[in-house]
Amino acid sequence: MTTVSSTSKTGQEIRESLLAELALRTGKVPPEVMEKGRTVLEEMGRFGITRSLFSLLVERKLIDRKVEKDLLRDLQKIQVPCPSCRKPLAVDNILSDGTIPCLHCQSVLSVEMVGAGPDAAQDGLSKI
Repeated sequence: MTTVSSTSKTGQEIRESLLAELALRTGKVPPEVMEKGRTVLEEMGRFGITRSLFSLLVERKLIDRKVEKDLLRDLQKIQVPCPSCRKPLAVDNILSDGTIPCLHCQSVLSVEMVGAGPDAAQDGLSKI
């Protein structure tokens, strides 16, 4: 299970952080592009505007839509074992409350991000 310092994140925020981390680890998105996107998102947040980091990067033509789709496909391939029955659980199936349900044994895996802040995705893949 992963732990977050400070505030708890929603499933969408965790998924977005995992996607950002995957983009950096695979080299599909350079760190300076991610930082620029985060800066723009932070500025938009001051005005109450919320967006997905990757939709913003595509909209601003900082990455191609193909790169975004490749990353989403890569995220769908990441699996972790269920703590009860050991069957594979797709990380992409994270719910809004930050959990991944096991369809086999009905247990629930709770997911939180390790680290907090804009550099959390660069610190390594989150533990689940």
